[in-house]
Amino acid sequence: MSVTNNALGSLTNWLQCAPAFGYNELKNEILNLSPEDRLSALRDVYGIADDTEETPEFLRSKLEELNEKISEIEESEACEMASFICPQYADSPEFRLLFLRAESFDVEKAAKRMVKYWDRKVQLFGSDRAFRALSMLDFDKEDTVALEKGGLQILPTRDEAGRA
Repeated sequence: MSVTNNALGSLTNWLQCAPAFGYNELKNEILNLSPEDRLSALRDVYGIADDTEETPEFLRSKLEELNEKISEIEESEACEMASFICPQYADSPEFRLLFLRAESFDVEKAAKRMVKYWDRKVQLFGSDRAFRALSMLDFDKEDTVALEKGGLQILPTRDEAGRA
């Protein structure tokens, strides 16, 4: 299965469902937000996380909870394969913290996100490529053309939140 077909299909579906806003409509929507909602939206736009203090004890505790929660999820075959094939990556605290931080340390949501990540990676790239670092050599011609069209762009510098 080609990554291009899935990615373009999802993008097409999103574009068809996305509301069409002009500048004035968007400005009015923002002005009508409560101060709390406006601050929350700005935090989302600029990638500013909440003020969770990440002490070593807190992180250790959350990582242990995440490990337990993942083991409770029955549909985690791809996640289990990742732990078996590439434990130095899939089981590393650095990798797992990505999912915890993405869900503001909500362990249940982070576990579901991680299981979904491995399922999707296997679905898109197959089990022969999903559990290793991917390179441009892993993409077929259609995938390469889609990337070259610029649907996904990596910025030349990082923004204030550290995103590329």
